[in-house]
Amino acid sequence: GHTYVKIFGSAMPDLRLEAFLPGASEPAGIMGDALRERELQLRAQVLGVPAEETELTLLWLKDGAVVASGPVTPPSSEHWLATSGPGRYRIELRRGEEILVLTSPIYLLGKGGS
Repeated sequence: GHTYVKIFGSAMPDLRLEAFLPGASEPAGIMGDALRERELQLRAQVLGVPAEETELTLLWLKDGAVVASGPVTPPSSEHWLATSGPGRYRIELRRGEEILVLTSPIYLLGKGGS
């Protein structure tokens, strides 16, 4: 469901993943939800980043493939992605090639999807 995993324990930063309809100020869903929409804006938040963590990257994945990435800055960081059609969208926090934290996906089904 609405989960994320801290691979190396509770000291790792927290992740949030939310989906917004275009122009909306409140999320239509969060990680683990399935939404029947054609397009969404996804917001990722990385919270509680220690000041010494200067080499972190947030990766956006669609159906398991990286579609975007960006640097993460202490103490928190916010990132946005416009969806590109139906699929499973999730995020990972990495230090180099090492995965530190990952989320369950938001499932974008498209209109009439199941």
